[in-house]
Amino acid sequence: MIKKLIHNSFTQKVLMWLYFRLNACILATVLFNLKQYVKVIAQIVRAKRLGKKIIVFYLGENDQENRFKNFEKAINLLEQNQTVEIFVYVTNASLAKQLTDRTNIYYFRYFFCPRAIYADVYLTMARISMPIAPFFSKKIQFDHNQDGIDVSSGSTFDEYDYIFCSGKLQINDCKVLFTRRKLRNKCLIPGGYLKLDRLKNNTKTTDSGFLIYAPTLTLYNQSNNVNGIYEINTMYSLQTSGFEIIKSLIDSDYKVIFRPHPGDLKEHSQGYKYVKRILETYKEHPQLVFDDSKDYFETYQSSALMISDISGTRFTYAYIFEKPVILFLPNQSDLSIDVENLSSIGYPFGDRCETLVHTTDDLKIKVKDILENPEVYR
Repeated sequence: MIKKLIHNSFTQKVLMWLYFRLNACILATVLFNLKQYVKVIAQIVRAKRLGKKIIVFYLGENDQENRFKNFEKAINLLEQNQTVEIFVYVTNASLAKQLTDRTNIYYFRYFFCPRAIYADVYLTMARISMPIAPFFSKKIQFDHNQDGIDVSSGSTFDEYDYIFCSGKLQINDCKVLFTRRKLRNKCLIPGGYLKLDRLKNNTKTTDSGFLIYAPTLTLYNQSNNVNGIYEINTMYSLQTSGFEIIKSLIDSDYKVIFRPHPGDLKEHSQGYKYVKRILETYKEHPQLVFDDSKDYFETYQSSALMISDISGTRFTYAYIFEKPVILFLPNQSDLSIDVENLSSIGYPFGDRCETLVHTTDDLKIKVKDILENPEVYR
């Protein structure tokens, strides 16, 4: 009976899933970074012998520099506390180079899994669907944006004890998610948008007359998988209307800054072909500026307005630079949202539907109106 069970293909899949879910990330961390790992464990042991609490900041694998900036103030304050020991783990070489004078910021060249080390308190901005946090630690999740939380996002938040929420929308979404997954003893911490706090004091607004088109990361609608082919999600504008948006603005003699999501600049990404098509056609055009810089601050503060979709960057632009954002949502009839209540998709401007358009013709009309009447849209 046991032999049959072990040889059953479904059982083997379950066993493999458990192996990779629980052990593979730990093994990869230890084997690929053995020298650094031993150094980290020795430092943790020394700190615990001195009676200190271990606090771990995990930045995730992407956008580590910006995530570190969001945590840096808290890290600086905690480092002054003699009863705690702070550890920050990075796999970004340039960030590691910047932080060489910080004693407990460790660079893991290949891969790092927090579960491979010990922590009393574990904090992260990364949304990860598998449990990788250190065992027996208090786990805190800081969301890196202000959008709502997908209430069908599975086990992403299961292992966290505390979730820092950037506003009421995330609090409500978490309550729905926890009810669906029958999760208890979760503490929701109401807060603001960390990135906005960091940026606000450095803002100096100018206007170069450029319009910014900044679409969100391209993702196919995996809930509509037909014969292995994913349908396009109509709430994401780059693949549905990106080329037409750029074309209509340039044809109307506007100067445009095209700033795609960094994830869509990778050749293997779902959105790369849409970015490539725009650049092949317009990169040398005098009215188009392609912006792939890591720091968008100068671009944002010198522009006139932004055209976006459901990208979180629209919050940064509207709140920090206090400039108008046009929300481009194509194919209104296809959307399962109430367009008269934009808060249902995390759009924070109440019922200001004058900033919501669905076609490039409407877009041109709205751009013209905003540029001619800027005081109305501030």
